[in-house]
Amino acid sequence: VAQQNSETVGKAALMPYWALGFHQCCYGMRDVYVVIEVAANYSAAGIPIETMWTYVDYVYLRRVFTLDPNRFPLRIVQSCDANPYGNSILVSPVSDENSTTTSIYLPQDIFHDFWIHEVVQGQGDFVTLSNVFYTTIPLHYKGGSVAPLHTNSANDH
Repeated sequence: VAQQNSETVGKAALMPYWALGFHQCCYGMRDVYVVIEVAANYSAAGIPIETMWTYVDYVYLRRVFTLDPNRFPLRIVQSCDANPYGNSILVSPVSDENSTTTSIYLPQDIFHDFWIHEVVQGQGDFVTLSNVFYTTIPLHYKGGSVAPLHTNSANDH
C-alpha cells in the first residue's frame, strides 16, 4: 500500500538540514548576552547546535515583530546576524529594508554563494557584501558539504 501511495502522490521531500540537528529552546533568556554565552558554550563543548529558539525572550512587551531595546539592543543583535547552521551553512540576513550592503563574518574556509554560485574564500574575518537586498537572504555553504534541498514532486501544486 505504501509503495502504491508513493507512486501515486510522489515521495516525501527530505526534511531541511537544520531540522535534523540539535535545537536549544529555553524560555527566560535574560538578554542578548546570555544567548551569546549559551551559543558559545555549545561551541566550546563541541556540541553542534542548529537553532536557538528565543522568540518570546527578545520581543518587547510580548508584541509580535518587535525587539526589546533594553535587553536585546539592535546594534548587538545585528552584530550576531551571521548565523552558522551546523558546520556547513551560513545565513546572513539583511536586517535593514533600505540597505543594499551587509557585513558578515566568514570563517577561514572555502564557501559557495548559494544564489550566484561563486566560490568565496573565507579569511576568518568580516567581509562586506554588496548588491544584497532585504528580500533575498545571503546564504553561503561550506565547500564539500551536501545540503538537501526541496525539489518539486507530485505533491506540489
